[in-house]
Amino acid sequence: PATPNAWSFANGHFTDALGIISFAYVCHHNTFMIHTSLENPTTARWGYVTHASIAAATVFTLLFGIVGYVSFTGYTQGDLLENYCYNDSLVNVARIVYTITIMLTFPVECFVCREVVQNLFLGLTEELCLWKHVLLTAVLVGFTGAISMTTECLGIVLALNGILAACPLAYIFPSMCVIKLRPEPILSRGNTLPGLIAIFGLLIFVVGSLMIVVNFKDATKCNHGAQLPYCEDSFLPTTTVNMSTTTLATTTASLLNITV
Repeated sequence: PATPNAWSFANGHFTDALGIISFAYVCHHNTFMIHTSLENPTTARWGYVTHASIAAATVFTLLFGIVGYVSFTGYTQGDLLENYCYNDSLVNVARIVYTITIMLTFPVECFVCREVVQNLFLGLTEELCLWKHVLLTAVLVGFTGAISMTTECLGIVLALNGILAACPLAYIFPSMCVIKLRPEPILSRGNTLPGLIAIFGLLIFVVGSLMIVVNFKDATKCNHGAQLPYCEDSFLPTTTVNMSTTTLATTTASLLNITV
């Protein structure tokens, strides 16, 4: 369905889009597990795996983003599955499959977060006893669940994750680590590219945070589980044909003459 200004480019929410796209590529916490799972973890094989993975992620991100927006334009929701009508059986199956995927993915993310809390914040290196292990896991699950209940709009969640977490992880911290580990001075020519990437990430972080605050009301707008207008029967265009008696008689006579 068409909407006004559907194809205006780079409006005030472009920083949100950059943050969301960056969030799609945040997989740093899985890199060590993937590297150790390689049969022959050489630099060449690791480069092949990472480049192939990034290329595949780019293709799927562009595919879902472009096709989804072209199909729904201004009605596009943060969760693309919300754009489909509730009586669509195939999409309902996709919703169930997606829910199962999230249920199976969440423990992997929870394991990483628990390990970070245990090592970084609690300063523990030994294995936790059972009751501490269960308590820490329950606190993390309860905390994240409580945050998720504060909103049902996925767009603002993705934007905050992208700007506050993905931008530092994708652009700022890696570039600063490269600059720190290199033996040459910080302002040397070899640090130009990492420096530019870090500055880019910092700009997106600052500008994106400000734009979220300024456009907070718009960012928290979504359909809130309601049926979208184009799913209603009244949204479908109807054509009314009005024919006078004289016109109908003339048309009928013409058809009879043609038949004869």
